[in-house]
Formats: sequence, C-alpha cells, structure tokens
Amino acid sequence: MFVIPGALSLNNLHDPFYNVIPSRHQYHGRTPLSYAAAGGHLGAVEVLLNHPHTNADHADYIHRTPLSLAAFEGYIHIVSLLLARADVAAKRYNRFYDIPLMLAASQGHTAVVEMLLQRRPDMRADGEIGHNLTAFSAAAGRGHVAIVELFLSRGPINAHMVNLLGYTPLAYAAAGGHLRVVEMLLKRTEVQAYGGGSSSPLSLAVKHGFTEVAKLLLQRDEVTVNNGGIHYGKATLRIAAENNHIEMVRVLLDHDDVDVNARSVLGTSALTAAVQEGHVDAVTLLLGRSDINANVKDDRGLTPIMHAAENDNTEIMGLLLGRDDVDVNIQDITGTSALTSAVKEGHIDAVTLLLGRSDMNANVKDSRGHTPLMHAAENDDTEIMGLLLGCDDVDVNVQSITGISALAVAAQEGQAGAVALLLGWNGVNVNSRDGRGYTPLMGAVERDHVEVIQTLILCDDVDVNARCREGTSALSIAAYTGHDDAVALLLGRSGINVNSQDDYGYTPMMGAVQGSYVGVVWMLMMCDDVDLSVRCNEGISALDIAGDGAVALALNRNAMDAN
Repeated sequence: MFVIPGALSLNNLHDPFYNVIPSRHQYHGRTPLSYAAAGGHLGAVEVLLNHPHTNADHADYIHRTPLSLAAFEGYIHIVSLLLARADVAAKRYNRFYDIPLMLAASQGHTAVVEMLLQRRPDMRADGEIGHNLTAFSAAAGRGHVAIVELFLSRGPINAHMVNLLGYTPLAYAAAGGHLRVVEMLLKRTEVQAYGGGSSSPLSLAVKHGFTEVAKLLLQRDEVTVNNGGIHYGKATLRIAAENNHIEMVRVLLDHDDVDVNARSVLGTSALTAAVQEGHVDAVTLLLGRSDINANVKDDRGLTPIMHAAENDNTEIMGLLLGRDDVDVNIQDITGTSALTSAVKEGHIDAVTLLLGRSDMNANVKDSRGHTPLMHAAENDDTEIMGLLLGCDDVDVNVQSITGISALAVAAQEGQAGAVALLLGWNGVNVNSRDGRGYTPLMGAVERDHVEVIQTLILCDDVDVNARCREGTSALSIAAYTGHDDAVALLLGRSGINVNSQDDYGYTPMMGAVQGSYVGVVWMLMMCDDVDLSVRCNEGISALDIAGDGAVALALNRNAMDAN
C-alpha cells in the first residue's frame, strides 16, 4: 500500500517509487500532493508540483483537492502555489459542496480568504454551496469578525441570503452567540431580524442561551417574541424554559407581548416543557406570573401536574399543588388523572402528595373505568394500595366498564399480596361479578393462579358454586382447562357442587373428559357424589363423550367399582 509518512521529507520524494508515480492514489483516493498540502509541507508541495505527472487538482473520494485542504488548514504559501497553477480549479466542490473560500472562512483564516478573493475575483462570499452554507454564513456562524467585515466591504453582497434550510447569516451568528457579528449585520438595511421564516435568529439565540443577542434582537420591530420558527411551533419562552435558561426566561417574561401560555403544535406550553424537563427554577418563575394557566393541556390532554406526577418530581408537584387553581382531578384524553398516573408508575411519594389534597378524588375512573386502586392492585403495589385504602372515601367495590373490581383485577393477575390486602378490608365483595358474570374466584381459576385460589376459598362468604352468565362454575372452568391444582383445591372445599351444569348442560366431568384431562377425571371420580349419568342438552353423558382411550378406561373402571 502506498503510504506517505506524516512528517514528509524531501528524501522520501527522491525515492524512485515516488518519482515514478507521484499521483498514485491511496485507498482513500489521496495522492502525495494531497497529504503534503494538508500537512503544510511546503517543500514537498514544491517538488511534487514540478513533477510533470502530478495532478495538482486531483480530488479524493470525498472530493477534497489539495487547494481545499490547504485552505482549510490555513497554509497560505501552499494556497499561493496552488492558485498559480492553471489546472487548479478554485471552485472545486467537496462532499459537502464547500469550496476553498468557505473552508478558509469557516476556520477564520483571514489571510487565506483575502488571497482567494484577490486571485479569484469571480468567487462570491454569498454564493450558496449546495443546500447549506455560504462562505459568508460560515464566517458569521463561527464569529470571525474580521472575515465578515472583509466580505461586507468587498462590494455587493447579499447579507440576508436565505439557504434551503431557511437560515440566514444572521441566524447562524445568533445561534453561535456572536454578538459583534449580529450587531454588524443588523446595521445592514437588507437584513431582517426575523430570518428566513424557517428558524428565527431570536429562537436560535434563546435555544442556546445567548441572552445579550436575544436582547439585541428583541429591540427590532420585526421580531415576534412568541414565534419559535422551525421548532415545531414552539414559542421562544417555551424554548428557554425547556433548556433551563433562567436569565433568558426572565428577559422574555419582561417583554410586553410575551404569551406565557402559548403552545406548540403538540400543545406544549412553556410551563409544561419546564415541568417535563424537571427545571424547578423555570417552573417557579413561570408560576409567578398572574396570567399563567397552571392547568394548560397538551395534545394528549396532560396538564403540568400530570407530567410532574408521571415523572415523580415531588418538588415541582409541591409548587403546583400549592396553588388553589390547580385541578388535581383533571383527566387526559384516556381519562387518566395525575393520581392514576402516579399509581400506575408506582410513585409512592407522588401519590402521598396528591392524596394530601382535600379535593382529591380517590375513585377517579379512566376511560376503561379503572380506578387508582384497581391499577395498584393490578401491579400488586400493596404500599400504594395501603395509602389508597386509608382514604375515607375510597370505594373498594367500584367496578370498571367491564364490571371488574379491584379484587377481581388482582385475582386475574395472580397478585396474591393485593388479594390478601383487599380481603382484609371490611366490606369488600368477594363475589363481585364482571360483565361475563365471573367472580374473582373464577378469574383466578381461569388463569390457574393457585395461591390466589387458596386465599379466596378460605373466605367464609365466598360462593364456590357461583355461575357466570353461561352457567359455568369455578370448578367447571378448572376442569375444562385441565388445571389440576385448581380442581384439587376446589374439591377440597365443603359444599362444592361437582355436578354443576352450564347452560349447555355440561358438567365439570364432561369438560374434563372432552379435554382428555385424565388427572382431573380421576380427581372427580374420587368424589362420592359425582354423577356419570348426567346428560347435557344434547342427551350425551360423560361416558358417551369419552369413547376409547385412557379417559374412557378411567371412567368405565371407576363406574364398575361404583356399581
């Protein structure tokens, strides 16, 4: 592989290999001249340029020429040598469509810029390179005052040129916080401080926290303090708040026209943004405004207190809850309240704070009709459940849209701790029914939550023979699904009806036989009162369903023993 050392010497260049192929490409498309120019090796450049086979304008794989590299590094003598070559194009574009003038301007190489302008009078500082920058914008964006002055003094120049991204030189200067450049540009009559309608200089200065630049821009009549340009309709106050630029927030709040409740296209206000980011100082400043809307909703219907609760930011919650106008029970588009959100996330401190409000609704329902207690039970969060159950007005038996209660939720999810806690609460309905007619016991049996089943059947008032809307009992559900442990537990409960029939006339035995659950069949056959002669609505018995095989053998053998 052809390699030129970083410290290139003339001795290397007199090597036969170098002399024969001075423009041999490296794997990046680099040539000896390219490396020499980029490294500032003047002697090497002179030797290579004198070789008849050297291509002085060769571009590498990303279109960097020796002139571009030398201009970027500020090697003025090498730039001078290359410009003297007739075969060197001063407007060679690189991968980013930059030219030597832009590269030199971006790096602040004033002498190189002057040389390029003198030797190539056709070059323009305001000529847009591709879709991004001009040389003028590059100098302004980097704060190179001398180069900006040079460009402005060199005859006609469009100091307000807007590129395809909507940025002007002023916008780039403001984004970099270059106050002197901003001042220079604002003296030009063609420069508008609003920018190109894509991203305003003010919003860029605000975003990056350049307060003095923002103050200067706010003095202009064309500046709109509430317009954040390209930032998804964000107002400048929101940009300052979400970036926690406190001094900037103060400056903007002092402006007569500022709208403290302005929202972005996603409905986010300055207060909401500050709360989401957890910026306590910004929140404090905003809440100090008498016209602030502390209940402002975003596009999802979330208010600041909801965001704070969701993020467990108790310090900000304290600030919000200290206001009488904060609605703690307001709900988003899914019906979720701040309390519900805190419960779902398991934020104990946030829940404690919210429950401390006298106007808090502990039974608030979301769009599914689920209460905070149901969510806590579903997550088996017994600590939060304890807090909720400590509220005088909490309703442990309230039901969702589908008729499910907190106990039923816990039973279905197999949350034994939550079930035990609820069963110890006075007045809990252990036989509550959901939309299917299922009791908590049925829900636990259906999902084979053995520990929950054990806990439920120990309750004196649990109805083990309760039937759902289709007439199915807990035992039938266990038998139909082959849950051996559930069947064993239920059969151990006194008063269990082993011959209960559903609306189709099926008994637990029939379901077990149909599913070929041999273990369940044997357990049922051991019950003294099991009746194999029972027939369903179609006139079929368990023996008829069995046919041949192990289940039939078990049934027939036990039937003969019984006879």
